[in-house]
Formats: sequence, structure tokens, C-alpha cells
Amino acid sequence: SEQLLEDSAEARDRLARERQIHLPLSVFRSQPENGEAFLNHLREKYGSARGFLQYIGMTDDEIEKLKQHMTEATK
Repeated sequence: SEQLLEDSAEARDRLARERQIHLPLSVFRSQPENGEAFLNHLREKYGSARGFLQYIGMTDDEIEKLKQHMTEATK
């Protein structure tokens, strides 16, 4: 996922400028093994990422909109 993100410093600066949110660069970075561990946890506890989103109260329509939004940048 980190490879698909815009430059970390650029993203941090944009958030600071547009929303007055100040975050350390580490927030924008992720080692591949951390992402894999996170996904494994979701699968083990909730069955899938969709299962987790349903668990926290998202509707199927909201999940589909989120999925569309997240995959637009990769097309």
C-alpha cells in the first residue's frame, strides 16, 4: 500500500496545510510485514476486511462506496 501512496512528506504537508493536522512521517509508512499481519488479524477475527467493516457498523452500501473510492486510484 505504501507504494500507491503519494510521497509521504507531500501527504503530511498537504494535511497540515488543508486541515491543520500535523502528523509524523512514520504515520504514512508501513513495512510489508505489518500490512500482512494486519490483514491476517482481520481474517482470523472477522473473516475479512468486509467482515470487520460490518462489525463496526458500516452498511453494505457504505462498504461498496469505500471500495470504489479506494480502487479508483489504481485503475
